[in-house]
Amino acid sequence: MSKEIEKTNEMQEYSNDKIELIKRTYAKGSTDDEFALLLELSKRYNLDPFKKQIFYIPGTGVLVSHAGLIHIAHQSGYWAGMKTLIITKTGEEVYVVDDNKNISGAVCYIYRKDWNEPLVHAVSFQEYIKPSRTGYPGAWERMPQTMIKKVAEAGALRRAFDLGGLYIEEEMDTYTVYDEQEENIEEGEEKETKVQKKSSAPNVYLARLYSNIQAFSKKYEKKEQDVAKYLEKKIGKEMENFNTNDIKKAIEILKQLIEKEKAKEKQKDFEIVVEEPVNKTNNDEIKEWQKKLEETFADLGSGKDGK
Repeated sequence: MSKEIEKTNEMQEYSNDKIELIKRTYAKGSTDDEFALLLELSKRYNLDPFKKQIFYIPGTGVLVSHAGLIHIAHQSGYWAGMKTLIITKTGEEVYVVDDNKNISGAVCYIYRKDWNEPLVHAVSFQEYIKPSRTGYPGAWERMPQTMIKKVAEAGALRRAFDLGGLYIEEEMDTYTVYDEQEENIEEGEEKETKVQKKSSAPNVYLARLYSNIQAFSKKYEKKEQDVAKYLEKKIGKEMENFNTNDIKKAIEILKQLIEKEKAKEKQKDFEIVVEEPVNKTNNDEIKEWQKKLEETFADLGSGKDGK
């Protein structure tokens, strides 16, 4: 943490009730150590959990938000703004592109009052894009320009204001909370435990699974708790204990549920489309039959009169 930020920082203090509220809402599933880390970082950087400037994701760890990083930069007293542009596949720097297929990356310029030149930080789109695996368009598919700009800005803010170790959720498929290069572990056994946790941790996928469950439940009018319990029953463990393979299996199961619901919708559409013309045809046929019967009876009647 830079000295200027430390000088202007006012330590956050919370009552016991608020601490319990933070743990139940923004740090659900965290261990005592992880929750203590969240509180320590919130105090050190003057971040507000209630504004979601800092939070915890199961399987990933303590993260800050994009707004949280900007908040830290503002309170330093040296913030002079930033400019973020999309890099096209021809190397041009533009604010937006008309075709998302033309995104090569993003570049962020950070300006400080005590610098003559801005810090420049660029990132590759292909290194960070995270396509949805559920059949629903995810954030990277719906607003890729916004997402890659956030990643560029997060990296630039870390470098400009000495915020190593503070990452945003959008980066977490690339970075992990348990970064071996940044850990200061003395005991070899403790290091082995950390590395094992790193390899088995599902990173941001668990949060994405939660998001997919919410989307599925909303679209098909299901209860989120029921869907979550169904997945837990299929996998054989509670969701907060899912590893990467468990999450992949859960996503496949969710895909199957989506296909079943889509099939039901198609069946309904088929019934609606088919019923109307069949009924209309039947009505026309009945009228035609009635007309023919009336003509036949009329002819038969005329025949009798002729006899």
